[in-house]
Amino acid sequence: MELGRPDSALASLRRALMRGEDSSVVAQFALSKGNALSRAANGTKSRDDYRQAMRFLAFADSVRPSVQAKFLIGAAALSVTQGALTDAPAAADKAQSCELARLGAEMMPVALSGLESGQTVAPDAARQYLDYLGKLQPYLDKQLETFCVPGTAY
Repeated sequence: MELGRPDSALASLRRALMRGEDSSVVAQFALSKGNALSRAANGTKSRDDYRQAMRFLAFADSVRPSVQAKFLIGAAALSVTQGALTDAPAAADKAQSCELARLGAEMMPVALSGLESGQTVAPDAARQYLDYLGKLQPYLDKQLETFCVPGTAY
């Protein structure tokens, strides 16, 4: 991680598990790094940064399921959804707009599931995020209708 190679760090964590390292230590490390990446993504607002954080968080949750990981995955997925839906109208062409709208649609259930699961660790934040997510749904539906022609593969 310190070398700026998060993909290699995640691969190393997977190898550590296969070699018998303590799964709770590996999961806690991945959760910690995913949380740090998520906080950094809050500064950059980059979808790629949020998705990188989600990979670490999902790995941590797959090793040792936790409410914290689920909540953080949900929050990151909400940010990906919001960014995709914000960028879709300004995309270079209709195909790219559709791709962004579909990304938002793909992340919406991930956000919903994670935020609902995380209500016990951050009830106020989860409630606010879930309310906001509900407000995004009509916007998402309109973008899919506007940018994505049914039956057309983009």
